Formats: sequence, C-alpha cells, structure tokens
Amino acid sequence: MTTGAGPGRTGGQTLVRGDLVVEVPARCVRVADEPVELTRSEFEILVALAERAGQPVSKDELAVAVAVHGPHAVPSPTDADRRSIEVHMANLRRKLADRFGRRGGISTVRGLGYLLAPDPRVPAQRDATDD
Repeated sequence: MTTGAGPGRTGGQTLVRGDLVVEVPARCVRVADEPVELTRSEFEILVALAERAGQPVSKDELAVAVAVHGPHAVPSPTDADRRSIEVHMANLRRKLADRFGRRGGISTVRGLGYLLAPDPRVPAQRDATDD
C-alpha cells in the first residue's frame, strides 16, 4: 500500500510494505513501529526498493537514486558507484536484519540486482516460557 503522492516523491508519500513503513518527506523508517536509523544513501536505496517491492532493482538504478537525491547527479554509474551501493546495501541489510532476520527482507537477484520482499514481516517473538 502506498499513500500520498506518486513516484515524484512530493507531498506526504508513505510507503507501507508489510511491517516496514517509510515516510519519505520525514525521512523516517520504522519496522513494526520501531524506528530504524539510516544514512541518507541507505534511505534512498530503501525508498527505491520499497517503491518497486517484489521487483528487482539494479545497482545502476540504485546508484542513480542515491545521486539524484544527493549532492550531485550521476549521469552514468561507474564501477565505484556500484561498489558503493554494495557497501550501503550491506549496512542497510544489517540494520534491517535486527528486526526482519538474516537479510533484512532484501534478497540478491543474481544478474539483476536487489529485491525487497513485497510484504516483509517481523518474525513472531518466541514466548519467554518456551525455553
């Protein structure tokens, strides 16, 4: 479910994907109502993935998304830009994995890029009495 404005990211766009909520104008991310602190680049990558949840997004597309909403535009992503995306992706996955599990709801699609699960959910907490 997406509310607010469309892909141009104007207005009050909020992207809701399962337990993940991305409030674009406020630059706020929550997983199951718990805030997740992200860098600007991690946030832009997550927005690009959330806008196309369930579909692979290439490293080039992610590099452009980071650059367009950052201090300078990248007309054609370089190998350094792609490697930078890999580093940001590893950090983003680590931060989301604290809530979603192993890969943070983001999988690698070999030869295509990265894919955010269309409906990522936080695993049910085990009852403390189960031990």
